[in-house]
Amino acid sequence: MLKALDDRSWEYFYQKEAKEHPYDLLEEFVDMVFEAMCAMAYRFQGFDDTFWMAAHEAVDDAFPSIGEECDGLNPFQQRLLVKIVDKLRDNMRGFYPALVRLLLPVVGPYERNAKQPNPTAANILRDALYTELKSLAQLHAKKPEKIPDYMPANVSYDAVANTLTHTYRGGTQAVTDLNSLQLLAIDLFDPAIRSKREEAVRACGRFRDLWPSDSSKSATTSSRPKYRPTVRLLPRLRRGVFEGPLIVMRSKGVSSVKNAWHVAREAAGLDERVTSYSLPSHRSALAPKAGRERVGC
Repeated sequence: MLKALDDRSWEYFYQKEAKEHPYDLLEEFVDMVFEAMCAMAYRFQGFDDTFWMAAHEAVDDAFPSIGEECDGLNPFQQRLLVKIVDKLRDNMRGFYPALVRLLLPVVGPYERNAKQPNPTAANILRDALYTELKSLAQLHAKKPEKIPDYMPANVSYDAVANTLTHTYRGGTQAVTDLNSLQLLAIDLFDPAIRSKREEAVRACGRFRDLWPSDSSKSATTSSRPKYRPTVRLLPRLRRGVFEGPLIVMRSKGVSSVKNAWHVAREAAGLDERVTSYSLPSHRSALAPKAGRERVGC
């Protein structure tokens, strides 16, 4: 998809500000990767975890750290990192899912021997992660019971020294002193952080051509027709006509239910494995068993 874009379209797909909520195919891909990362983060144990390879591949495919990578973030990387940073800030306030638990062992300690010196996507991810981790001391002071939830088996946090220690399979350790890290602020919406299209396409061999040549395009579309499922709704929903915001509180449209969701989940006694995306999936799966009409959300 990205490979097929021209320069103007390449710039168009970047998210311009935090309150912007894109609704396009690229955002669907970003959401799939992000939600998979959040799901795998639950009780993630590092290199001994069942999902270790899947988690490592998800992060490395999105932010390649091996090879000659260009400067900056492509549109997919930028959008994904916006979501990652937002979730890390939630973690530093004591909220879940604990995405930091997955990123700590996958990204690794801050200092790496084979790290490229230029601001690649992988290096920007590392800087963004450790910028947020510098708030661990404040989290420990306010909610010390949260720290074990954010640490996988092979990473430990020393609150006195304010250090993170990674322990590898062979027993060797790497210590990151959070006090000594001097990291510049990262503005993910600054045009300067964007990669140039030609350099990104040339550097990344993972791009796939979703628009084949005219000679093969007809054969591809005929052999693989689009799947357009029919979504059945409840009769009262079918009769409804929605205008304006779907959720209104105190006569104003609600743009986010994040805080309300955290409070409701905790009050219900549920843990971070339950996300807002669990609701439509759970309802759709159990409805037929209960003799109800299946509802698509």
